[in-house]
Amino acid sequence: MTASNQTDSDFLFQLDEFYLDLREDGRTISFLEKKEIEKRPFPGLRPFKTSEFQIFNGRDGQAEELINRLRKNHFLAVIGSSGTGKSSLVRAGLIPQLLAGYLQEAGTNWDIAVCRPGKNPVENLAVALARIKCRSNNNEKLKNDYHLTGDLLSRSIYGILDFNEIQNPPNQQKEEKSNLLIIVDQFEELFRFNRDDLGDPDIEIHFINLLLNASVNPAVSIYVVATMRSEFLGDCAKYRGLPEAINEGQYLVPQLSREQIKEVIEDPILIAGKKIAPGLVELLVNEIEESKAKRSLDQLPILQHALMRTYQEAMKEAALEITYKHYLATGGLKDALAKHAQTKYNELADGVSKESFKQQIAKITFQALTDASTDQKKGRRPTELSVLYEIAGSMKASSEQVNEVVNHFRDTETSFIMPPSNTPLYPGLIIDISHESLMRQWGMLKDWVANETENGKLMMRLAEYQNLNKLGDKDYMVGKELKLFSTWFKSFKPQDSWAKRYSIDYKESFAYLDSSVTNQRRKKMKIFWLSLGALFIICSTFFLITFYQKNQARIALNPIFLEKRADAVKYERRLQALFFTAEVLALEKNEAIRDSIIKQSVKEKLIPNYTLQQVYPYGSMVMRGAISKEGNTFFIWRYDSTFSEVNIETGDILHSGNYEMLEEDTNDSNLVKTSYFKLLYDGAGNFTRDTVLTDSSSYYKREYFNTILEKDEFGAYTFPLIVKSIAGAYYKEDLPKKINWLTWGENTESIFTAVDMWDKYGYAAGTSLIHDGAYGAAMDQQSQRILTWGSDSAVKVWQLNNDTAMLNLPPALLKKKIQVDTGVELDEVSYRIERISYPDYFRRKQEFLKEYQAYKENAAKK
Repeated sequence: MTASNQTDSDFLFQLDEFYLDLREDGRTISFLEKKEIEKRPFPGLRPFKTSEFQIFNGRDGQAEELINRLRKNHFLAVIGSSGTGKSSLVRAGLIPQLLAGYLQEAGTNWDIAVCRPGKNPVENLAVALARIKCRSNNNEKLKNDYHLTGDLLSRSIYGILDFNEIQNPPNQQKEEKSNLLIIVDQFEELFRFNRDDLGDPDIEIHFINLLLNASVNPAVSIYVVATMRSEFLGDCAKYRGLPEAINEGQYLVPQLSREQIKEVIEDPILIAGKKIAPGLVELLVNEIEESKAKRSLDQLPILQHALMRTYQEAMKEAALEITYKHYLATGGLKDALAKHAQTKYNELADGVSKESFKQQIAKITFQALTDASTDQKKGRRPTELSVLYEIAGSMKASSEQVNEVVNHFRDTETSFIMPPSNTPLYPGLIIDISHESLMRQWGMLKDWVANETENGKLMMRLAEYQNLNKLGDKDYMVGKELKLFSTWFKSFKPQDSWAKRYSIDYKESFAYLDSSVTNQRRKKMKIFWLSLGALFIICSTFFLITFYQKNQARIALNPIFLEKRADAVKYERRLQALFFTAEVLALEKNEAIRDSIIKQSVKEKLIPNYTLQQVYPYGSMVMRGAISKEGNTFFIWRYDSTFSEVNIETGDILHSGNYEMLEEDTNDSNLVKTSYFKLLYDGAGNFTRDTVLTDSSSYYKREYFNTILEKDEFGAYTFPLIVKSIAGAYYKEDLPKKINWLTWGENTESIFTAVDMWDKYGYAAGTSLIHDGAYGAAMDQQSQRILTWGSDSAVKVWQLNNDTAMLNLPPALLKKKIQVDTGVELDEVSYRIERISYPDYFRRKQEFLKEYQAYKENAAKK
């Protein structure tokens, strides 16, 4: 074992020392005081600690059966699916009975070593045995004894026997000798780690031989207990001697009966001096029985977590009896875990961005701690904290920020991440999620794991391609295949610590991808230079002809543009007419003619009858918005259950707090009435107001647009020319400006999603409001302003004008405004309408805003 391994091992023992929970001598149980039990009678998602044996109930006879089997066989495999309570049964059931002398022939003098195989099973076992030898929690003492135990285990398959002989020398009195119990928790980790980088290809075989040789002789008082998920039994067959040992000493953890489930629920509460409503007990038992019938996993950990949360809810109001009301508030068995996890995640929000920096750290942390394999064996993936630091480095996160997020999910009221909060964080500490049920119950984590799975598949496929290339069976990647991997690499930016989970030769894989990109670039450059020479003469000739034609056309440019404009208006090509109008205004010097063209464009509804007043960014996407009846503020309700009332002129937040959306009331199934919201409290905890009615407007479901849209002969909706598809609509009766409908969806005249205005007859009532990703709009009572919101986490306020004189901008500025309003431009060479590229669009938008601001300032001075 290398020095670096020894340094990291100093802290690996702490994970299991937490569960073992013995006193410093390693032989005496720490009893929970009554006030500790009253505070937390249920452990939640994590397994029971040994000291919690007083509240470990419902397992009558199971620990005794384990002892009977140990009496016959010194090797015992405790088998069961995830969530059956294997670890808790051994730690809080078996260990206390052994120390109490229930295995009579062995006595009460026990040395207990608890470990998990992890990445280096021999090293982890050495740390556990060193803890027995030094009988101290002091790291320096532990490190000294680790050198001895590590050498004993590494040099011989009889290393555990050698260690036991040191602990119990032949000349020692019988009553002074101790039994050695080795508990290998989560034995399936032996089959799940890639250990190629350890430089010892036979380390798993050596570890198994150590355990089998230590427990094979009944005359030696060494006992081995391994807990393992049942789906990994088949993996044991490839190791000689292990299947035989498991067959001789196996205990399959049974499901609990109804009476045992009642004990699990009632007894800890009674010990804590509280009561639980009998009806709630029956409900819980029935829900557990129903989940058994559906063959769902995780009944016990989810039950424990739901009970913990329900008990905490009852204690908030100092209740003496736990009732259905407390249970319902947590989400019950079905949702308590997911709801709690989502709450903890939401607490990391910053109130500004859709996904805060801390939430992003949480995402990559949980992805690292979960095995994203596609078979049924997926589950936890214990990971060193230093590896989490490396992975988070891809987003420039510091180790302190990672520690803060990890601590947030491992506090005593949560226990989603282990070890618990009383264990200091060190780079070499192993971090783990407390139970696989978190992966199966928390919807957001399931999505993260799915995302990790896809990235893992791409990494493994890239490694496969690289290996085929190395063998001469595959050339460099090209075309769509290369584009897929190049895009993935640039967007995902895989870190070394992440990539080596899926491929030892990941660096060679990345080099192969880079070589494929270089190879394709060389081919393209070759074709480019060959084509360039051939195109040079053609391009030069074309340029001269075009230049000549352009100069000729500009001799009488305005009449031509006026004619094209008239044709565009006649045939309702509104966008072309808009741009020809801009060109005419740019060239026309006569102010009177310019004014007449503007007035004519207003009548023809070419020039927008609105201006964008302001854009307000919000971190969490807006669910619903409304403008106050007075028109001086607007309300927004966000998906994270926060509420704000905002000054419509300045953007200042006047009120903020939390809300609950009350049940919507409508008599028409085609209509969804605007919801009203009950405000709970503001940011300072002060009560603000009881209810806020948005207005009397209605939101139509997308399948009920037949009010303004016609259907063709096939029954499909026919949209107006400027609309490609409608995602939603907003309706108000008899408004002053005759704008009765707002619809949002894809717009044919823009590269962005837009909001369109209509009168009650379905005719356009103004130019589209450009809002990328819009999925909502509202209007005030006087039709002076329109509110829009969308997936860009922004709210836009549009000012509707009584007249459009304010749009009488200088020609060049008007032309730019039209471009940033519509996202298209007129090609001055071919006179064709063309889309503006995204980068160019945003550049022009910034230029226009800067020039428009300067124009307004100069106008104010004049």
